[in-house]
Amino acid sequence: MSHGDTDRATGVRSTRPIPVTRVPAKVVAAIAAGFEHCLMVSNHTFDRGMSAFMATVERFALIGVSQHGMAVSLQDARAHLEDVDGAVIGHLSYSYGWDVDQRPCDEPWRSALIDPDLVIADTGGARDRDAVVVVGRVIGGTRGRRMRRLSNVRWRNV
Repeated sequence: MSHGDTDRATGVRSTRPIPVTRVPAKVVAAIAAGFEHCLMVSNHTFDRGMSAFMATVERFALIGVSQHGMAVSLQDARAHLEDVDGAVIGHLSYSYGWDVDQRPCDEPWRSALIDPDLVIADTGGARDRDAVVVVGRVIGGTRGRRMRRLSNVRWRNV
């Protein structure tokens, strides 16, 4: 079972003046009671900087819940595959952007942006690695705006 949208469950405090998202660390432990995998891509991925990013990844690893959307290595950025009763399921995740501009410029693979060509390539890569189903999590939209953006409509139809 997958769970998503538990934004940055760490105790690291932000020094930024803009609103950022934080979930108490104890919530991550509760996730382990019912979930095996968490899709973590979000426009809040870098709200609290790289120390919170790494603390979140480490906390999920510590409790034994796999996650996708917050890559520690280039290998982690590939589709996450899980065997569910003999069927291989691929997990992909993408965001329209981030609320703070803190993604490491030299490591753009840490969290993927929506790019239809990348989504198609990643889906093919998961299928090449025996995924029979590929599930994607896409965080689309514009912060603070309810109207659809034209780009949201375009990539939705890919």
